[in-house]
Parts: sequence; structure tokens; C-alpha cells
Amino acid sequence: MVWTSVKRFPTDEEMRAATGKDRLEWFVVLDVWQEGIRDVGQISKFLMKERGLKPFWAQVLASQYVSRRM
Repeated sequence: MVWTSVKRFPTDEEMRAATGKDRLEWFVVLDVWQEGIRDVGQISKFLMKERGLKPFWAQVLASQYVSRRM
């Protein structure tokens, strides 16, 4: 699946199919990892480098995490 623009956020089913986890499972990973305040860029880099996510999924998760958790 290729996303050219985001008109809606992916569903949990789409996220699980692409990343192996749904949104809440990724939020738990980020809750455990987070050490102090981190911005969307830092979270995206962590997800790409340490968890192997593609840039699109890392950015979606990071922006949703920041808006819901911080």
C-alpha cells in the first residue's frame, strides 16, 4: 500500500498489516521507551532506526502519540 497523501489516518487494521502492531501496541512501546519530553522528529527517528518502520508509519505514529500523550 502506498500513501501519497493523508486524508484520513490509517485504521488499526491497516497499521497492524503494515507494521505488525496496532496503534495502542505502538503507544505502549513508546511509553516504555520515552525518557523525558521528546518531539515528533525524535520519536520518528526512534521508530525508523530502532523498530524498522518505514518513514510514513513512523511519522503517523509519532504525530498521533504526541497529540494524544503529551
